[in-house]
Amino acid sequence: MSFIVHYTIAAYEGVISSGPSVRNYWVDTDSNGAFSISGKTGERIGIRDREKSGYEFEKTFPYYEMSKQWVGHKLKSKGSLDKPVIFQAWKKIEVEPLYYGEIFQKLPQDGQYHSIEIPALNETMKVAFLIDPNGHRFSPLDWSVKINIEGGGVSETADLFMNEAPLSGYQRVWEVEHRKKQDRFSKRDKRNLYLKTLNGNVYGRMEVEFIAYYGYKPTAKGVGVVNAKYWINPNGSRNLQYDPSKRIHPK
Repeated sequence: MSFIVHYTIAAYEGVISSGPSVRNYWVDTDSNGAFSISGKTGERIGIRDREKSGYEFEKTFPYYEMSKQWVGHKLKSKGSLDKPVIFQAWKKIEVEPLYYGEIFQKLPQDGQYHSIEIPALNETMKVAFLIDPNGHRFSPLDWSVKINIEGGGVSETADLFMNEAPLSGYQRVWEVEHRKKQDRFSKRDKRNLYLKTLNGNVYGRMEVEFIAYYGYKPTAKGVGVVNAKYWINPNGSRNLQYDPSKRIHPK
């Protein structure tokens, strides 16, 4: 697949703190998506964007290179014909109107379900935080969070493009736990979730971060936070591709 690559060249003059002189370029790939850059000079090169009509590219930029002369910076991998960098893309389909909303809600960390109203779902999402009461912000201990959507369910995903909800794989109760003994213990956790409600008649997606010990002090009872963005298709379709110009505002 051929596409257009937008990239930048940064050249520093004098000391680094003086700031770079940035130049923008673009190059067409061949039919296999291969391209090369030559005859350009500068201390840093980076892919800024990729473009092809009718396609959406992943948000991350896996290709990035810095000059070996930059002290303290590592030269990251670059592509070649035998070891190419892969840019993943999703072929766009016709966009349908979606509800879009944001959530920032504090909840007690008492293990009980507390309601978070999402008007577009026509159902209440219930979230329960539970923490070890012996922990505090500066010495956190075990914590967990549960989501319960009655009449529907939650499905965690690693999809790069959350543009189409799956038909199956939903759990009415979804849970994540953080144990102090785990190697990657954290007070925060980000997840991407698909949502299904009203017995499968409404589909949506959510990018959510759970924060334990929010504002927690050793002498005060802390709270958990749900910080999320959500997109809901109210028409029974699994199409979750979003166009801000077709956003529906919940009443």
